[in-house]
Amino acid sequence: MPFALVQQRLEFPDVAAVARALEGAGEWHPVDAAHLVADAFGILLRNLEEIPGRDLELALRREGVGVDLVDERDLPVPPISKKLRRAEVRPEAFVAVDPYDREILVPWDRIEMICAGAVRMTRFRPVTWNRDRDPSSWGEESRSPLDASITLRQEKREWCWMADLLMAGRTLRFSFASGEFVPTEPEETGNRDPEERFRRFLRGLLAHVPQAILNRGAFAVREDDPDAAPRYPTRNAYQEEMIWLMRRMQGRGA
Repeated sequence: MPFALVQQRLEFPDVAAVARALEGAGEWHPVDAAHLVADAFGILLRNLEEIPGRDLELALRREGVGVDLVDERDLPVPPISKKLRRAEVRPEAFVAVDPYDREILVPWDRIEMICAGAVRMTRFRPVTWNRDRDPSSWGEESRSPLDASITLRQEKREWCWMADLLMAGRTLRFSFASGEFVPTEPEETGNRDPEERFRRFLRGLLAHVPQAILNRGAFAVREDDPDAAPRYPTRNAYQEEMIWLMRRMQGRGA
C-alpha cells in the first residue's frame, strides 16, 4: 500500500534541509531537493513504501522539516467537479448555471471551502498560418492550393486563474476557470483583462462567505492582493493544497 509524506505546515521547506535529509535515502538524491520543494503544496512525496517512507520522515524531521507519513487511503478525495461557464452572485445565494441554462441555487451557508489560484495549464488555441511563409505546417489534409491560409489548433502552456467551491459535506464541487468562465456582471470600460474580471467576480463571491475555509490563493483575492498568492505549476499541485486543507478540516472535526 502506498504512503505519502504530508507537510505539517503549508509552506515551502528549506531546500538545503531537504537535501541533507535525502542523503542515502534510497532512490532519492540530494539533487532532487529543489524539485521536491518547488512542488511542495501540502504533500511532499507520494507512492512511498512504509519502511523507506518512515526513514525519510525521521530524516526530514531531524532537519526541521515537519512531515507526517500517512497511508494514502486515509487522504481525503475531492469530489468530482461540475465545471461552470456561467454563474451569478445574488444576495441570497450563489447561482450556478448548468449547460442547459438551468439555475442551481446554493445558499451561502452551504459553501464550506473555497480554493483559487493561478494554475499553469495546457490549452489549445487556434493559430492561423500563412501558407506562403510556412508550407511545412499545412498537413496532408490541407494541401489544397485554393486557400491562402490554414487555421490549426496549437497546444500552449499558460497561466490562468481557477476556483473551486466545495459544499458542506464535501460531496459537491463547482469549478470555473478564467478564459472559459463568463462573469455575469457587465465588462467595465477600461478593464478588459479576463483574469482581473475573474478575480473581481470571485472577490464579490467571497464577501458572502466569511465562514468558508480559504486556500492561500482565495485568501489573497479576498484581501485584494493577488500577487501574494502562490502560483501553482500544475493542476495537481493546486489540488494537493485542496487535499491538505480537507485533511486539516477532518482533523478539526469540521
